[in-house]
Amino acid sequence: MWRFEGGCFQEEAYSLPEEERFLLLVNGKPWASFSYTPGDEVYLALGHLFLSGVLGGAVAGGRRGGGRGPTRGIHGAALFDLSGQLLYLNEDIGRHNAVDRLAGYMLLEGVRPPVLLAVTGRVSQEMAAKAIGTGAVLLASRTGATAPAVSLAQRYGLALAAYVRPTGYRLYAPGGMPVPEGVLRP
Repeated sequence: MWRFEGGCFQEEAYSLPEEERFLLLVNGKPWASFSYTPGDEVYLALGHLFLSGVLGGAVAGGRRGGGRGPTRGIHGAALFDLSGQLLYLNEDIGRHNAVDRLAGYMLLEGVRPPVLLAVTGRVSQEMAAKAIGTGAVLLASRTGATAPAVSLAQRYGLALAAYVRPTGYRLYAPGGMPVPEGVLRP
């Protein structure tokens, strides 16, 4: 690969994210097919089914996973407890897949709400709905949020922080709802 910087081209080795197709079957019939980054498929499938309303209740399990490490060029999602302790981190080419994996992790590892979520991608109405579905009290993103996402978050009591940077962020909090102590302090 060639990288252009400082007015010239430089040859550079760069690993690209992997992408495969994921076919999710429910009762032996196709439910969904989407592109995804390989790894933690059980978390992805369970989280997708749970947040889609197909799978209800908690699923007990014993599979431990630390998630995927940063590789650049794909979306990340992280799950934290209320004290800010990182519970699970993963990446996927799909921002929705990354959040589905968080929900699957919660189901299999017995993590109960309330939780905090952080994502790298834009917060759409669907992303806000996924955060609400996990029982999150805060969803933080390094990018922006859409007006319908903010409206939905406020309606369901989800604090939404957008454009999170070390120097500050934009906080959309429902009706004066306080953000948990120690969370997102610049």
